[in-house]
Amino acid sequence: DCSQTSFWGATCGNAAAIMKYTGTESMSLTNPESIMSEADNLSIRFRTVEQAGVLLVSRHDRSQDKLEIVLEGGRVKISIYIGLAEKTFYVGQSLNDDMWHTLLYQRRGLKINALVDDDAPVVAEIMGNEAKMGYSEMHVGGIDVGSMVTSNAPGFRGSLQQLTFNGKKLFELANTGQLAIKHSVTAQVVEGNN
Repeated sequence: DCSQTSFWGATCGNAAAIMKYTGTESMSLTNPESIMSEADNLSIRFRTVEQAGVLLVSRHDRSQDKLEIVLEGGRVKISIYIGLAEKTFYVGQSLNDDMWHTLLYQRRGLKINALVDDDAPVVAEIMGNEAKMGYSEMHVGGIDVGSMVTSNAPGFRGSLQQLTFNGKKLFELANTGQLAIKHSVTAQVVEGNN
């Protein structure tokens, strides 16, 4: 597993793309066939000196389902809304130290397990009836003007790398043109380990 490194591939031999954000960019992905999922795995590496910023926000166009992962006060804040239920919790601390950090997020129905780097995992449970969550739109690093998605967090300022969602390496797919992107990726793509 290369998710906590600057490399990807079967033998971790390929340099992972690094997306540099200045606070005004975003990468927006849409799925015309909205996805309903009962189990999700997400990982992302980030590096910043800022205390706040959008890492990832998703929404579903046919329900109130939303996943918001942002930096707030140098910690990762995860807010999840499934059906009529919601849960917010924090993982990590002092993550605005200009070092690479890896967030691992795993949801199985209404149970969530999240951790940053080698910290102990935070386990959270959503008190609700809906176990499936819908995804039709995802914003990384910021939110496009005019989007139906909202967040109180500012745009991300720093570097993002190794974004994997349910087995798909989104930055690598976008970088090679294998992923449909709603708006152009305006973040600077830097190859290699910077």
